[in-house]
Amino acid sequence: MTDRKHYSYVLDHDTGLAPNPFFGYLTLALCKPRATGQQGPRNWVKKEWLDQGDVWIFANAGKGLYLEDFENINGKLISITNNSKHYNRLIMAFKVHEILTYEEYFNDTRFEHKKFIDSDPIKKYGDNKIFIQETYRDANKVYISEEIELEEEIKCDKVLISNKNDFYYFGCFAPDLLGEFEQYFLKAQGSKGFNDNIALDIIEKLKERCPIPGIYGFPSFKKEKKYLDDARNYAYLKAVYEQFLDNNVKKELKKLICGSYKFINPSLENILKEVIKCQ
Repeated sequence: MTDRKHYSYVLDHDTGLAPNPFFGYLTLALCKPRATGQQGPRNWVKKEWLDQGDVWIFANAGKGLYLEDFENINGKLISITNNSKHYNRLIMAFKVHEILTYEEYFNDTRFEHKKFIDSDPIKKYGDNKIFIQETYRDANKVYISEEIELEEEIKCDKVLISNKNDFYYFGCFAPDLLGEFEQYFLKAQGSKGFNDNIALDIIEKLKERCPIPGIYGFPSFKKEKKYLDDARNYAYLKAVYEQFLDNNVKKELKKLICGSYKFINPSLENILKEVIKCQ
């Protein structure tokens, strides 16, 4: 077995869709290889590896994401220096527990809540909306179901799944954690493999910063696809805040919203001011 069984990749879009950290599982289903043919973690990770040891996936920030000037350290939002490099900030990390095909994922009752429902503020980002159409099956392609407006192929029939005890999702409050591991994380889109020793060092440092896994931030979106000050996005942020966000982070956010901090993403700030009522 290869010793390069852990992977990092640059997360260039972070909406809550890919990865999807909601409802007790972090799932990676809809990230696609780039047009250049460059492959990602879903292509590389093999199911048999899971019987031979832990497999971890890490995502650092692409330069186009909205990252706030605070990082999450053990549920506390700590001011971060302005010269922090985006690619040293960790958006999420998860241990792969299962690898399912799209068909298996779609039919598994554990993931019913991740099925796409456009009218639901969280489920509109549901990633469980794909199945293999038997008439189109071949070795390299699966096809998006008829529920989706545009039919396009995805060249990897794998969904990576982690449970609530083994994933960290920081989103816009990504910690500046990766400086000493910089050589293992790319600065632009792509993925990179590394061995057990490096992964263990990263995980150890991560657990020192944040011992309890969970959701510690809002999706950071992409600057040209920011949150909009409308009812749909208000409902989305409100649902993330009320249903999924770590309780310590909620307290910290109230301090920021009711204080003088100006968010880098003004749409997020406007929505949170409506969600978090200052007394």
